[in-house]
Amino acid sequence: MTRLWVLTAILFALAIAGCGPDCDKYCNKVVECRQRTPAGPQIDLAQCVLGCNDSGGDHKATIDCYIDHTCEDIAAGHCSATGQPPQ
Repeated sequence: MTRLWVLTAILFALAIAGCGPDCDKYCNKVVECRQRTPAGPQIDLAQCVLGCNDSGGDHKATIDCYIDHTCEDIAAGHCSATGQPPQ
């Protein structure tokens, strides 16, 4: 019976971890892309991850898009809701 509880707890933890956006990958991509355009404000990685963890569930599609695309695609507006480059 104990094994069943342990297995259930492990599966539950894995399910929860897989549901949210990958804020570490997203913020690393944001920082990487921002470094290519030094004219823009610099992004603090820790602050980005904190903010993403707080509100990332509401923006999962955008976060996934950033992770899956190049900085050039993102700069061209690929991940924007309007299809326009970010301001």
